Amino acid sequence: MGTRRLILLLLLVAGPALGPATAYGTELVPNRVAVLSELRIEDEVEGDVIALGGDVVLASGAQVHGHAIAILGRVVVAPGSRVEGRVIAVSSLASLTLDQPSDLQLPHLTTAIRLLSCGGWLLVATGLAFAIPARLRPGVTALPRLGLRVVALGIMATITLFAALVASLSLGPVSGVPLTVGIMLLFLCAKAVGLTVLGGFLGELLLRRWPRPPLPLSWAVFVGIGALFVLRLLPFAGGALWSAASVVAVGAGVFTLVVLPQARSVGVTVPVAGDEA
Repeated sequence: MGTRRLILLLLLVAGPALGPATAYGTELVPNRVAVLSELRIEDEVEGDVIALGGDVVLASGAQVHGHAIAILGRVVVAPGSRVEGRVIAVSSLASLTLDQPSDLQLPHLTTAIRLLSCGGWLLVATGLAFAIPARLRPGVTALPRLGLRVVALGIMATITLFAALVASLSLGPVSGVPLTVGIMLLFLCAKAVGLTVLGGFLGELLLRRWPRPPLPLSWAVFVGIGALFVLRLLPFAGGALWSAASVVAVGAGVFTLVVLPQARSVGVTVPVAGDEA
């Protein structure tokens, strides 16, 4: 399956999931959905309130009997409002918050969690590069030739993920929660593989002038992911840079996990540089 066909397939999958929400807006019964805009609730909602690409603002006196979900946005809960379900905010591809009160400010805890997350991704990516370098090397080699296609693939995969996440949450706790966990695990696997590929590419660029023989892929991944995390900690622009890198990583992960195996199955070869066994 080529990259263009995979992007088209993801569009076909995400389209029906996002289509009803964008077509009917607040006429959805019993849910209320907004796309690329703020969703402000001032009354009682029987089901869920969902904002894709915007904030959910619950004014004083608002009552939501379902979930309050913001994808690429925040959930602002004013005093006097009530949510019976979960409060879920995916403010960026780098962060997910659950039931976080709007008046709770824990900057030191946020920084600690961010550093812990960075260390976790660094450990996972380096471990993957050490364990299966031969499986990941083709993705590192092909990444610069993909150009904007890997970005488009990452965007479509992320949209599909969010659409599936919203759809699974609406199924209720019995079947919705396990399905949501499974979707998030698939996303994390794709992102982990993609970060490994992206880190390997960046690391090899940074180590290009290394005077000694070529280093193992795991070393290049460690250097590349470390450079990404330094950028992530930058004030103001760090979150945006990490989100952009996450989109590219998701695209690289889907390409490495889906497109390359399909290409090999039909006899299409990808040039691979030498690496450790």
